[in-house]
Amino acid sequence: MIPLVKGSFFILCFAIIIITVIYIIILKKYSLAILSVCMPILSMCILSGIAGQSLSNLALYFKHIFPIISGYTEAMSLEGVLNEIYLFMASYFIISLFIFRASLDLYSKIFIFLCVSVFLYISFKAGFVRHDGHADISAIALLIIIPIISLEIKIKKAFIPFTFCLFASFTILSDHRHLSVGEMWYSIKNVYVNAYLGLDQRIKHPDFLVNKYNKAIDVLAEKSKIPALSGTTDIYSYDQAELLASHNTWNPRPVFQSYSAYTPLLAQMNESHLRGDHAPDNLLFKIQPIDNRLPSLEDGLSWAAIFDNYHPVEMKQETIYLQKNALIKSSSQFHVLKEQKFRTDEIILINGSELPVFAKIDLKLTLLGQIAQLLYKPPQLTMNLELRNGQHISYRVLSNMMRSGFFISPLVKDTHDFLLLSSGNGAFLGDNMVKSISITPAYGHRLLWNREFSLVLESYHNSSLPDPKFAPLINKISAVQPHYSLTSPDACHGVIDTINGLPPAAIKINDLKFLSVKGWLTLSNDHSQVPEKLFITFKSVHQPTQYVEATHTSRDDVKIYLKHPQMADVGYEALIDSSKLAKSFILGIAEGDHGHLRQCSQFQVPITTDLAH
Repeated sequence: MIPLVKGSFFILCFAIIIITVIYIIILKKYSLAILSVCMPILSMCILSGIAGQSLSNLALYFKHIFPIISGYTEAMSLEGVLNEIYLFMASYFIISLFIFRASLDLYSKIFIFLCVSVFLYISFKAGFVRHDGHADISAIALLIIIPIISLEIKIKKAFIPFTFCLFASFTILSDHRHLSVGEMWYSIKNVYVNAYLGLDQRIKHPDFLVNKYNKAIDVLAEKSKIPALSGTTDIYSYDQAELLASHNTWNPRPVFQSYSAYTPLLAQMNESHLRGDHAPDNLLFKIQPIDNRLPSLEDGLSWAAIFDNYHPVEMKQETIYLQKNALIKSSSQFHVLKEQKFRTDEIILINGSELPVFAKIDLKLTLLGQIAQLLYKPPQLTMNLELRNGQHISYRVLSNMMRSGFFISPLVKDTHDFLLLSSGNGAFLGDNMVKSISITPAYGHRLLWNREFSLVLESYHNSSLPDPKFAPLINKISAVQPHYSLTSPDACHGVIDTINGLPPAAIKINDLKFLSVKGWLTLSNDHSQVPEKLFITFKSVHQPTQYVEATHTSRDDVKIYLKHPQMADVGYEALIDSSKLAKSFILGIAEGDHGHLRQCSQFQVPITTDLAH
């Protein structure tokens, strides 16, 4: 049953079966050996059938789970507290020592030792590859293993391994959660209380779970506000629950959460889906990288397919709504700019093309690095980028995702940037054009990662997206004061988070067609309320003040900070065609509410551009 719940446990079950069969054959109990092979297979088929799955689906499940398992270690690894690993390993060696000191024959000792080793190895990988709350798995494994061994063999002075494992387990657990006698008792009690309450509800109120599920769906649908869409729909990157709650027809890609498409095979499966006959009619797209990954890595191979075969029609709630084109392209148009070998830590200049640049980087582990990945995890890789505007920024990168291919320039930091990149014109993100990159392992530069790697840079050409398709998505500029009575400037409660991805300051924009402004604002006299409308203002010497009505965004993080999680959308964002602005201006914020327009006195950001007007 365990492999059906979590596929990675198939490795554990398979290894235990092999070890058990060999041990039983050594004991010359051949019928029992045959039974040990047949029973797990038979029980898996029966349980799968009870769950409503056909045997063909079971075969497909195992076929597709292995690419996910194989790429997990590098892709999902996180660093954690090393002392936890030391405690776990010390526990393993103490357990091993006491197994071999038991009063058993040699074959039995080896059998038990191998079973324990496989179990703790899988638990070690499950807990310490992604070393966060997952470490609880390793800690609990230590609590499980000692009582099991004690039932099987008589270990003299079993108090020593049991006590040490108990100490190690609780030390690891206490690093990730608050432990107290009361909490432990509450957790143990709840296992049985909740089981009883669940059974009671099922008997007395058969519709209870269905009603609870429907209420949760309604709450989620109200929060996400995804409208009914014609045809089928998929969502990027991982908010599938919001799409399901909208009751639209979901047409998922093979690896339906982008952060998990971390091998070339998985990336290619997703890309092929967008170019096939069964591609979804609509896409909801949001940049949502995890673990500080380079944003364009996640489903990066699919980006060109999206640009080729879909066009944006709307942007709201920080999500781009795209519709499928009438003509679907089976491949993208690339031209090779550079194909060369480089070394880690070497600064690599990126071609100055104004077109988007697509990269394929093949950096491999050494033999020692592959052993480290098998036993534990490899060192993380960091890509350091220098942008045309002089900004330096670093992201985590994954070797398998880089091998699949991704857009390296201009740098896409957020969903707004993705929208502009989809135009096929890198100049729209001029200040985000990448000047140079370098790749650095966290450690083990030559021992664990090969010193040399290959790099292919290609320019991406897409003539199917003319600029006018962006017109509905750009906030309109008006030289006419909004229909509010102008009042005296005063301080407002809020911030400008970023202007073109940078903190607000005196900014010079080089060759950038669009201006992106993001932040949040509440009413000054009531921090639980937001103004009816919010405007980005542009003041210059030779033009009257220009106004752009910003779009409200959710900003749940701000709602939590303000301690009003149910308040209206407190965030704002605007995408502005900067060619319609003066060459030098002061950017500000004004709020419109109850018939009054007030300029926020603290927001006065001087901006100059190099655009030809």
